[in-house]
Amino acid sequence: MIYDDVFVETNPAYCALILHGYIQGFQSESSQGVEFPLAFLALPISMSSNYDTSFKNTRVDTGFFTWVDRNPNIIIELADLISNTKIITKSAIKFGAAKKIIGINSFGRLISDGENIIPPKKVSTSSELGRIITKSYRFGQWLGQVDSTSTIYNHLGLEI
Repeated sequence: MIYDDVFVETNPAYCALILHGYIQGFQSESSQGVEFPLAFLALPISMSSNYDTSFKNTRVDTGFFTWVDRNPNIIIELADLISNTKIITKSAIKFGAAKKIIGINSFGRLISDGENIIPPKKVSTSSELGRIITKSYRFGQWLGQVDSTSTIYNHLGLEI
């Protein structure tokens, strides 16, 4: 029997690690840091197993636009997923900032601030957390390649 552990998946520490992986991926492509609205895309896309197959056989150079164009079904119900994880994302940001896993730069963008955190590439991809962090890191890389938050949201059929 497969079940979701809601207590783990809504745990701010667990979600902060996933968000940290996303931010690290983003910063590997853009030194500016993650704009606040983009933080709300990380958890629903990374944690939902519905998106697993869309990440198979992708690389950093696949890019965000190609990924969406190859998988147009990803935008179905995405707005609801983001809405449903809004509080969890806020809690993860607060926890991450309090524990110095996530920082905020002078431009108000989220940055990786966890020198003592295991890098995403060192987490076993055979574990559930490893699979999720790998997705979040890759997704962060793709979004870090795009210069505009509104362009990202528009391409996903969303509004800021």
